[in-house]
Amino acid sequence: MKRILPLLVACCATAATVSAQNITITSADMPVSGDTLRWSATGIDSSRTSVARYLPTDTANYNWDFSWLRPARQGVDTYKRAMTVSPLYAIISPTAYGYKVADSFSLPIPGVPLSIKNAYTFFNIKNNPSRFVAEGYGAQIAGIPTPAAYSNEDEIYYLPLVAGKRDSSTYKFEFSIPGLGKLVRQGTRITEVDGSGNITTPFISNAACLRVKSEVYGTDSLVAQGISLPIPHNTIEYKWLAKTHHYPLLWVTTNKVGTTQVVQNVTYRDMYRPNLGVASPAVALQRVDVYVDAAARSLRLFLPAGWQRNTVEVFDVNGRVVLKATDATEVDGSTLAGGTYLLRITSPQGVGYAKAVL
Repeated sequence: MKRILPLLVACCATAATVSAQNITITSADMPVSGDTLRWSATGIDSSRTSVARYLPTDTANYNWDFSWLRPARQGVDTYKRAMTVSPLYAIISPTAYGYKVADSFSLPIPGVPLSIKNAYTFFNIKNNPSRFVAEGYGAQIAGIPTPAAYSNEDEIYYLPLVAGKRDSSTYKFEFSIPGLGKLVRQGTRITEVDGSGNITTPFISNAACLRVKSEVYGTDSLVAQGISLPIPHNTIEYKWLAKTHHYPLLWVTTNKVGTTQVVQNVTYRDMYRPNLGVASPAVALQRVDVYVDAAARSLRLFLPAGWQRNTVEVFDVNGRVVLKATDATEVDGSTLAGGTYLLRITSPQGVGYAKAVL
């Protein structure tokens, strides 16, 4: 843990905003071991202008009306003690607890076929100062439960949360991949309570809440076979938190490419809806095939079905963006030197990766 920017921004409260700004989110409002929290996810409007639809800019004593959201799939986050998931995970912390984030997925690194199963993220509530942190990760690799504790915890929230509060901290952890190398994840999280008011969703009406914005500037690096391939990313999470719920009433995640935000996920707390069933946990990371036309020095992308709009970034082996394109299925690589490149494709439907050798 490294807290680098504690700040409480002074707010000018009017008579109309006092009750909303008096909301305080404490450790008692965080999830606990044993919680079973149901959510519904919506389909995403493919238009880039849809960001304003999900993220209205007026956040002072705002009445956020999301009653129009329609669920596309549903799931349940069941919080378990790390040591009950696997005794080997007790090394993270005997009090850590978390939920399954994926049944199975492949590393988003082209050329690495390894599959990871039963992936969990583990959290904890810490004191002095009070904070809710991510402190570990666990998954089965080749059938073996493999734990990874953060060497620098990721402070999701410094508590209590009140209107105008702002904090910044850093995080880091390394996840060993037997026979291959390790995945190093590190970055900075800037969190701000940037709004207060009431929210309405298909689950709840006029609930007093705070909106918490967390911007993450991170780098994931795969260190394997003597090569370190860094993948920078900039994501923003918007969470509407209320008293006693232990879970965001609404959660919007975006990927930030330059100054543009692309909505990746819209999830809200919900009731059981039998027509939806329960979806398996999944990670919105996909492998994208690419065909390299050596003569024309072009990169042709084969995107997953349903991907409509996208931003393509081409990284060199040092993690630098050397080329960028919008809404492309073919990228002109004539300006690139010979070598290995990583392509990241960001769309409202997910994030894909491809490797190309010129």
